[in-house]
Amino acid sequence: LKGLKEVSKMDAEKQLKSYFNGYALSEVNLMGEVTSANIECYDFDCKTEDGTMLTAQISKLGGKLMLFNYFKECNEDKIDDETCQQKAQEFLKNMGVNNVKAVWKSDSLNTVTFNYCSVVDGVICYSDLIKVNVCKERGVVSGIEATSYYLNNTERSFNKPQISVEEAKQKVNGN
Repeated sequence: LKGLKEVSKMDAEKQLKSYFNGYALSEVNLMGEVTSANIECYDFDCKTEDGTMLTAQISKLGGKLMLFNYFKECNEDKIDDETCQQKAQEFLKNMGVNNVKAVWKSDSLNTVTFNYCSVVDGVICYSDLIKVNVCKERGVVSGIEATSYYLNNTERSFNKPQISVEEAKQKVNGN
């Protein structure tokens, strides 16, 4: 987030509404400011037209969505993991996060969680982690945790490997 412009409360609210354009928000309330992992954020409580609560934190620097939870229950397993992953990737793209790959997933209580990491020159950067929850009943993103991504994501370059995969395999102890 270093080098990004500080956003006002009003701009943070506009950014929040753009992230949740398809969620039918009826109320957006700024609850205050919080600092999480040394990142200053605006803390919002929202309500959808059907009365479901949504909480979100938007960074003061750059107006980035750091985390959110959508508190509508997921009672059925209707949507396959591939479709849920597509929904997660669309949401991340809307956040402006494009250089990530799903590297892990877990199913629990009709929700699938995907861990996304940056990929640079074919190297997966696990420090740049974003966790995305998708409801398998409705196919909507129900939570994000992106603190590690915004704390660690930076321009990187990697040196070419000095030995081949085969040479590396030969050096591994068979035990």
